[in-house]
Amino acid sequence: MPSDKGFTGKRLRRLREGKNLTRAAVARKAGIDADEIEQIESGSIDPTLGALQRIADSMEVSLADLLSLPPSSIACEMRLVSENESAHQAAGELIPVPVVSGNIAAGNARIVDDAIMVWLFLPKEEFARHSLNLVAVRISGRSMEPELSDDSVAVVDRNDRVVTSDAIFAIRDIDGGCTVKRVEVLDADHVALIPSNRSKFKMEFLKLEPGESVMNRITGRVICVGQSFIDGTEAAENSPPYGRPDV
Repeated sequence: MPSDKGFTGKRLRRLREGKNLTRAAVARKAGIDADEIEQIESGSIDPTLGALQRIADSMEVSLADLLSLPPSSIACEMRLVSENESAHQAAGELIPVPVVSGNIAAGNARIVDDAIMVWLFLPKEEFARHSLNLVAVRISGRSMEPELSDDSVAVVDRNDRVVTSDAIFAIRDIDGGCTVKRVEVLDADHVALIPSNRSKFKMEFLKLEPGESVMNRITGRVICVGQSFIDGTEAAENSPPYGRPDV
């Protein structure tokens, strides 16, 4: 499988071991010989897309995750009980953004899953210039203060993974955990993860796999953050009331 697809055998192995699955168990569910799984993980053979799909299904992960592609956007259909024309017009000016369970760490990396807790409805005028592949998640930790405070909610554009020095990204580490940091590409093999709160947190470093792009590790760019997204009783310290856009 070409490296520009984002797939490496080592990535398959990390995902498999992260789910505590043996090669034999994956092979049995995927209808593939266990030796073939071993050869794919070692890079001895290039798997077909069909084989990768069966392997992904057997591990209950998406093919996009296995290939390190941006996840597909999640559909949400709004239906209003009210027949009021102004209500329908107002609803048309909002876009739905899923809030997934788990925390994303501004500190030590943690795993974020894709189980949807609730939906945010954010102003289309402000957010439509980004992609519609947005997801919201709570921040845990203080390494990115003052931009991202502990227990705030960040909106991540999962289609925006091009590294720029002024942006904050959600990025996965080698163990599959997810953290938020500024990202600096040091060379073809090494990436620096830079905290904002440099007085209390140290810079971290990632070593990429041979032929791997840093974009394969990035989940998306943080485009907005706020405290008032979910908890209506929390005072919004920033303007507009839904948080600070373009972090």
